[in-house]
Amino acid sequence: MIEIGSNQELFIEIEKEEESNYITMKRAKFYERLGSKKVKSEYLLYGVLYTKNDNVNKKRVDKIMFDYYIINCGKEAVQNNCKLII
Repeated sequence: MIEIGSNQELFIEIEKEEESNYITMKRAKFYERLGSKKVKSEYLLYGVLYTKNDNVNKKRVDKIMFDYYIINCGKEAVQNNCKLII
């Protein structure tokens, strides 16, 4: 999450960091250098595992993520293909 104003935030979604995949590690480090903070959540979305870690408001971010997917994919598709793991 990058704070872009007094009450505005930007959420960035990237794939799970894997030490065996240099690109995922490099991408995560890039966003960390920009001031992004990780959220401790894992989502399985259409068979792809996304991980977010740290101390940002997890419940709020989980709601934002699922609301985003419901708007873009539809409620039924999200119920059938997406789940919160942590």
